[in-house]
Parts: sequence; structure tokens; C-alpha cells
Amino acid sequence: QLVLDVPLAELLEDGEDQLSGPILVRSRMVKLMKTAAAIREQVGNNAGSQLVSQLIGQILEMMPELADITPWHTVGQRRTLDDVGRTARDTVPDDLFGR
Repeated sequence: QLVLDVPLAELLEDGEDQLSGPILVRSRMVKLMKTAAAIREQVGNNAGSQLVSQLIGQILEMMPELADITPWHTVGQRRTLDDVGRTARDTVPDDLFGR
């Protein structure tokens, strides 16, 4: 919500419509910045690093608030909406907490 700078209700809505224009643009810019940051992480200090730095600089000219965006996660795989995480799968009995 903070990065996209949109009302929380718009992010939580299950509307059938697409995102509104400005929100869609911000969402795409966040994805673009995450990809650029991931490329920077992979490239390191070789020949492509200067080009990646230039790309990130240009993105930040358009949306300076994206400066703190982190790269995509490289460990593990993304879950679908039907999958549950480890905490839901490996539950702990209530009596373990000594009520």
C-alpha cells in the first residue's frame, strides 16, 4: 500500500474490473523496478552493471519512491492462491502453549 500509494480498500477489493489507470501504472513500475534490482543483483560488477545502473536511474527519475524496492525473491517458488504456506500445513497443537 505504501509503495503503490493507493487506498487500502482498492488493494483488497475483489472487483471484476482491472485496476484503475494510475494504480495499474504504479503496479507495473514496481514490477519493473523489482526486475531491474534482480538483474543488478545477478550482474554484480561486470560489464552489464553500468547499463543496469542507468536503467534503475531512469526508473527512479519517473518514480523516486521506488528507491527502496527490493529484488524478486530468488529462493523457493511462488505459491498459487490455492496453495497454503508451511504454517498452515504444519499446525502446532494448542496444548503446546500451556493454556
